[in-house]
Amino acid sequence: MQHAVSFFYTVDNSRVSGTIFFRMKTKKKLFHTESEVPMRTAETIQAIEKRLLETLQASGLRLTAQRRVICRYLATKETHPTAQQIYEDLKPSFPSLSLATVYNTLEALVELGAVHALGDAGDNTMHYDADIDPHLNLACVRCHRIVDLPLAQLSALEEEAQRLTGYRMLGARIMYYGLCPDCQRETDTPHPEPMTSQAQETQN
Repeated sequence: MQHAVSFFYTVDNSRVSGTIFFRMKTKKKLFHTESEVPMRTAETIQAIEKRLLETLQASGLRLTAQRRVICRYLATKETHPTAQQIYEDLKPSFPSLSLATVYNTLEALVELGAVHALGDAGDNTMHYDADIDPHLNLACVRCHRIVDLPLAQLSALEEEAQRLTGYRMLGARIMYYGLCPDCQRETDTPHPEPMTSQAQETQN
């Protein structure tokens, strides 16, 4: 299966465009239901949490209890949470946590390049991803769930884009939108039409 990725860049106020092709081969469906999405290992969680904390500390920010728990949450969750979701999930266990602290911590991590701000998943809300290794993001526009799809071809794609454009690549964020398998099943399931009052009287 061959996929094309379009790009453009500006040189002397003129737009130059082109297409980069890469191949992706899969033998079977990767995800069937939400429960089948692979979870992060304990080693991966520990590595991500360590990276986030060290990034904050190196920038001069104090590692408060609130910042620590936010970093732990981001390392643990693969659901690409929003700031509001992080706040609501952590608030019961950390009553002193404020929504402003969540936003400020996320903003700092994004500015430092330790977390990616993905934009919305069809819900007009910013989602955040602590996995900064090259991968695709697949967003469901119905349930707004986002899953990661690592692809070795992305590194080759970045190298080709750099060769063609002369840009020094700092990273990439690619989001695909669609319907996840769970939402496809809900969409395909017929729902009974509501019974009219006349039909109800006939049955009675």
